[in-house]
Amino acid sequence: MILRQKIFVSILFFGLANINLSFSQTYNFDSLKKTISENKGTEREIDLLVEISENYKANNIDTALYYILLAIEKAKSIEYSKGYINSLHTLSSIFLFKNDYKNALKYAEQSLIESQKSKNNELIGISKTHIAVIYAESGNFTLSTKYNFEALKIFEQIENKLQIETVYGNIGADHLSQKNYNKALEYLFLALDIAIEIEDTIGIAYQYNNIGAVYYSHFKDKQKALYYFKEALKINIKQQNDYLQGINYRNICSVYKDFEDFDSAVLYNNLAYEMFSKIKSNMLISNCLETYGEIYILKGDSQKAILYFEKAFDLAHKNNYYKMIQKSAELLHKSYISFNDTVKAYKFLLIEKNAQDKLNNNSNKQEIAKIEFQYNLEKERTQKELLQKRKNLYTVIIFTLLVFIILIIIILFYKQKIKTNKINFEKQKIESELSIKNNELSINLMAIFKKNEIKSDIVNKLVKHEQNLKEEKTKKEISKIIKEIDTGYNEKIWNEFSTRFQEVHIGFYEKLLSKFPDLTQGELRLCAFLVLNMSSKEISDITGQQISTLENARYRLRKKLGITNLEINLVGFLSQI
Repeated sequence: MILRQKIFVSILFFGLANINLSFSQTYNFDSLKKTISENKGTEREIDLLVEISENYKANNIDTALYYILLAIEKAKSIEYSKGYINSLHTLSSIFLFKNDYKNALKYAEQSLIESQKSKNNELIGISKTHIAVIYAESGNFTLSTKYNFEALKIFEQIENKLQIETVYGNIGADHLSQKNYNKALEYLFLALDIAIEIEDTIGIAYQYNNIGAVYYSHFKDKQKALYYFKEALKINIKQQNDYLQGINYRNICSVYKDFEDFDSAVLYNNLAYEMFSKIKSNMLISNCLETYGEIYILKGDSQKAILYFEKAFDLAHKNNYYKMIQKSAELLHKSYISFNDTVKAYKFLLIEKNAQDKLNNNSNKQEIAKIEFQYNLEKERTQKELLQKRKNLYTVIIFTLLVFIILIIIILFYKQKIKTNKINFEKQKIESELSIKNNELSINLMAIFKKNEIKSDIVNKLVKHEQNLKEEKTKKEISKIIKEIDTGYNEKIWNEFSTRFQEVHIGFYEKLLSKFPDLTQGELRLCAFLVLNMSSKEISDITGQQISTLENARYRLRKKLGITNLEINLVGFLSQI
């Protein structure tokens, strides 16, 4: 009889019934219900509801379901996270008892989500352990192993040895289910070592029982099996756990029966019967009655055997335990054959076949449920893989597009940079050429200034001579010469300046006149001097005009250009034309 410790229990009575049961301590339900009523609206009430559901799970699944749904509702209402998660665990186990793997997994996964929300690593690990057991019960040991080791990693990180022990025990049970007997014992002994280290007496009893079951059923080492069963029994007697005592008594009875020590077998079967009667487990009582019959058959007392087989049959029939009905009917059929009572033998043969058909039907349903569950898991996995492939494809496409866009941006950036550099180079070249031409123009202006000084000096000398001359005719000739020199020279100078200025500042006059057509030649000339950033004194030196005259000219120019704001620089304004 192998147990998946403290989560879901799958037990095997050697050669007899496959039964799913809960291994909680037996309680007085009336007392428990009274305690619930005294703790209404508290976290304790929810814990008690979970506890009572666990106790009803073995014999009355509907009542267990009622109490756990009530616990879930109340846990939600007071926002008791741990109680809600524990309730989901129990609800999941109830569906597993009913071979409803889909709903069992649904609520176990929901408990995992809630545990992750609460960020409670212990509850996360326990939820993963529940999921592992569901997969194991459905025959998917690959996923069971995955979740068991994920849980084990969590429990090792938080150093929770009690839960490490539990996971080791369940891994051992998985190996046993896969007939990896040596591996099963390896993990069961690991679990036992931890249980002894942390003094987990219930855990020690579980592992002793499981190790004994492996030695009994698979290695046929009855002496070792008997040792471990008795060690488990000692603990369960101290713990006053009637149910587990009964299980241990049944196992010890089976060993003594194989040894043909019938007195000891009857003694331990009596003790098991007493325990199961105490907890009112009709299914296990029926098992004990069948065992009495088998012992008396081996002792050669067929009459007594039939008496116990009929009691087992009646109890099983009353509670619709089809496995028990089939087994006890088979034993009665064979017994009545030995007595040549063909009528009764035939009657129980029909009952046996009918019960077998129902069992086969139930077994087929369970197998179909497992197949359907595995199919849905595979379908879901395939869909997830397909969805992941699509996501990966979309990711690759998006990544490729991003890389392509980035490359285009880089190319455009460098192209623009090259273009900007080229424009800047051209601009610098133009500015450099303009600077050179401005320098040339400035030099030219200086030359004009020097020529103007020489011209002025000549004119002044002629004026002086003119004043000393007595003949009017000669005076008039000299005056005429002075005027020609002054007018012709100025015209020549300004034509030369204007030509050179427009070579440097192409289209300046045209742009200026297009915006301000009323400007005179003198104002245009003043604008040109200002664009060259010449001061009033420098302009005065070249033109021979007074500085005050030039300042007045600048003022009139500002008005014509519409520059009323004194903060606007006239030179800057003209440079933008």
